[in-house]
Amino acid sequence: FQGELTNGRSKFHVLFLLFVAVMFFVSLMFLFGYHCWLVSRNRSTLEAFSAPVFQNGPDKNGFNLGFVKNLQQVFGEEKKLWLLPIASSQGDGHFFPMRALCEAQNPLLASEEQWEDDGIDEEPHDSGEASSLAIEQET
Repeated sequence: FQGELTNGRSKFHVLFLLFVAVMFFVSLMFLFGYHCWLVSRNRSTLEAFSAPVFQNGPDKNGFNLGFVKNLQQVFGEEKKLWLLPIASSQGDGHFFPMRALCEAQNPLLASEEQWEDDGIDEEPHDSGEASSLAIEQET
C-alpha cells in the first residue's frame, strides 16, 4: 500500500480478499501434501480409496516400489526434469512394475497348517472325468 484507504468499505474488501486468498492457500497446501504422499506411495487417488486387485487379492501397496523408485516411476529418471511439464516418466502407461510378493506375505502360502488337516481325504478319484474350473468375468 502506498497510502491510507479512503473509506471503510475498501478496508473490508481488502480484508475479505485476504481471507479468501488464505483459505485457498490452506486448502491447496492440504491437497498438495496429500498428493505428494500418494506419489511417495506410487498410488493414484482412486487406488487410495479402493485397493487394486491382483492375482493374490486386493493389495493397496501393490505398486509401491520404495520412495526413490516411486518418484522415478512418476517423474522419470532425470531429476533435473522433474519440475518441468514434459513427458519424462517411465513406461508406456499400460504396464507398470509391481513389487515382488514373497511367500510369507501371500496368504495362501504363509499359513500351510490350515491346509494340512482339514478333514478332506486326499485320495485321487478315478472316475475318468477331468476336473475343471470356469471363471467368468463381468464386463
